[in-house]
Amino acid sequence: MRRLTAGGRDERGVVTVIVALLLVVLLGMGAYVIDIGALYQERRELQNGADAGALAIAQECAEGDCGVPGATATQYADANAEDGASAVDAATVDLAARTATVDTSTEGSGGAQVPFRFAQVFGRSGQTVHASATAQWGPALNAAAVPLTFSLCEFEAAVGDPFDLPIDALPSGEVTITFHDGNSTEPCNGPAGLDVPGGFGWLDESGCLAEISVDEGGVWVDSNTGVAPAKGCSPSDFPIGTPLLFPIFDDATGTGANAAFRVVGYAAFEITAFKLAPGGATWTVGLPVCAPGGGGATTTTTTAPKGGGGGSNGSDEVCITGRFVDFFEPDAELGGPSLPNFGVQTAALIK
Repeated sequence: MRRLTAGGRDERGVVTVIVALLLVVLLGMGAYVIDIGALYQERRELQNGADAGALAIAQECAEGDCGVPGATATQYADANAEDGASAVDAATVDLAARTATVDTSTEGSGGAQVPFRFAQVFGRSGQTVHASATAQWGPALNAAAVPLTFSLCEFEAAVGDPFDLPIDALPSGEVTITFHDGNSTEPCNGPAGLDVPGGFGWLDESGCLAEISVDEGGVWVDSNTGVAPAKGCSPSDFPIGTPLLFPIFDDATGTGANAAFRVVGYAAFEITAFKLAPGGATWTVGLPVCAPGGGGATTTTTTAPKGGGGGSNGSDEVCITGRFVDFFEPDAELGGPSLPNFGVQTAALIK
């Protein structure tokens, strides 16, 4: 009697093939997870470097000097790279559009590519990664300012047209701005320069702070009546030699408690002397030379002494002496190109 035996084929070779195919799949997955992950990390570092470089260049331009864009871009690109090295392909500035663009790419010990580990099995040695960023600088829409206004006319007389302000227009020469009305023969005596009757440029804001968000049409802000400084203000709020932000108005309406100024932006002013209350030594610092005899809010070149000594304070005039300067406000909202530029600017990434 014969014993029956199984006649099936030997499948050990098939298992070997399956295992080999699975290894290929696993290697491919490893290449995807590790090598693609390395590309994303490189892309993140390059983008951070391009962003930081573009913003830094925009800030330098906003402050009046674009410096050396390529050197600035390289500094920030390398600082944001884990290995301390990135290639800056281009760093360009468009003064008309007020933009700074930085293009970065891979640079490292392995050359201009991110080296692959697993993907080399498939004939891929590495890949170059690129990133780009564009930042724009321009007028700040909002800022923390003192509640004392300067007129558009005063700014134009000292600096120039804020709608066509050269990048190197600031700082201005030293000027004295007088806050009084009534003399029609003096400069800036009109809607854009005349302090409202019963008001001397002070705004009706809480404390000694005016936080106003402007737009293309300006924003109307109530006047604080009288010549006395606004409530909450003290002479220490007007430090000598420190740039302070002042609202700029281009129109005024009403009288007394019903008066208002149309604020269209901010200017930075570095004070050298002031007299902000008539007949009182407390509010007189540095002996400013105020034009005597009344008159519209005027802007005149002066040689007012710094730190005291000599000079005249006029009669009952109140005034402030100093110069307009550039100022960068990093936390402000960026205004559009149609807004006037008074030198207080910010920057933001636009792509």
